[in-house]
Amino acid sequence: MPGVYPPGLGPIVCYSQQPPNTYVTGTPFTAPFPFPPAGLPCIPDYRFAFQSVTGLVEGGQISTNIMAPCSGTVGTSPILVTNVYIPPGGTGPGGESGAIIDAFNAETGQFCDDTFVTVSPDSGGNLTSSGNVYGWVSSQGGDETITAYTHIMPSDMYFHDWQIVEGTGTSADNASGAALTVGAGTNPYAFAFYGRQQKSFYKDIKDLMKEWLADKPVTIDSPRKDLASELPKWKDAAGEGDPWKNIGGPVEQTIQGLVDKVSNLEQQIKEMGQSFIRIQERPVVGKEIAAQGFKPQ
Repeated sequence: MPGVYPPGLGPIVCYSQQPPNTYVTGTPFTAPFPFPPAGLPCIPDYRFAFQSVTGLVEGGQISTNIMAPCSGTVGTSPILVTNVYIPPGGTGPGGESGAIIDAFNAETGQFCDDTFVTVSPDSGGNLTSSGNVYGWVSSQGGDETITAYTHIMPSDMYFHDWQIVEGTGTSADNASGAALTVGAGTNPYAFAFYGRQQKSFYKDIKDLMKEWLADKPVTIDSPRKDLASELPKWKDAAGEGDPWKNIGGPVEQTIQGLVDKVSNLEQQIKEMGQSFIRIQERPVVGKEIAAQGFKPQ
């Protein structure tokens, strides 16, 4: 990585590129260990930032630990291993203190030219602009919080995490979720990694139902009896014009909470370009099959 603003990938002349190898689809793959900078005569004072591997079945992989190379499964795409190093320094174009940042697309193995952060405090918007345009945020005026976008365009990738390059900055610099805190007068290198959306819709549904049922114990031997005992209450309450009078408002609130959460999951699925089919949206044939029950042959 040349010492320019914004950061970008560049070749290291003394780092010999390994010739291509052929691997069998479906077999495990582990990338070679990156060379320590001290062992490379042209960058002895650089620091290892991270390793990027693209083309695996699992998608783009990132490792910031020089002793733990990326690994995954060989698929049908070419596998490209890139080891990224940073030059010494970390100060801004004018020599003042600040954080050097950028967004890295783990799926393409390249830095991406997307707007990806907001900075606070930033009364005039200059720090946010500098972070997105130059990849640098001044810390000269005090602590700053740099918040990464959850989703960036046109790369169409989702935020995974911030990583501060080991040995840069101070203990005042830290990352929590999408927020990167830069201490006053510090000079960290930090990268926001983006890739495919990691959440599984089906896992979210399962976790949602577990959460909803967590405080609702059900005994296997008495559900019908319990339901039967409640029916008279429902009938009496309905006759009084207040169906929730005897069984309690919390039930309605719980159901509404579940509806709200499912609606939120529906929106996430739409953002992923997938379909969310409600029961009432099924074709007539599908409804008939669902009503009859499906038995595999």
